[in-house]
Amino acid sequence: LAPIVRQIIRRFNDVSGSQISVESLEVPLLTHLLSTYYRVKYQITFKQPSLSIIMKQYNELIFLHVFL
Repeated sequence: LAPIVRQIIRRFNDVSGSQISVESLEVPLLTHLLSTYYRVKYQITFKQPSLSIIMKQYNELIFLHVFL
């Protein structure tokens, strides 16, 4: 999964014009994706009480996420 995470960060930098260091984001993103993988694999629901508020306030990001 680590090589994929590095590719994701590089691709994000290319698309967004950002200069995020791969080293600074690799472990946090890897941790996030790994935990998400296991939640999906074992169908563990994730309840975030403020999710509806986040989706309303940042709807452009949610929309972007769906289509990327």
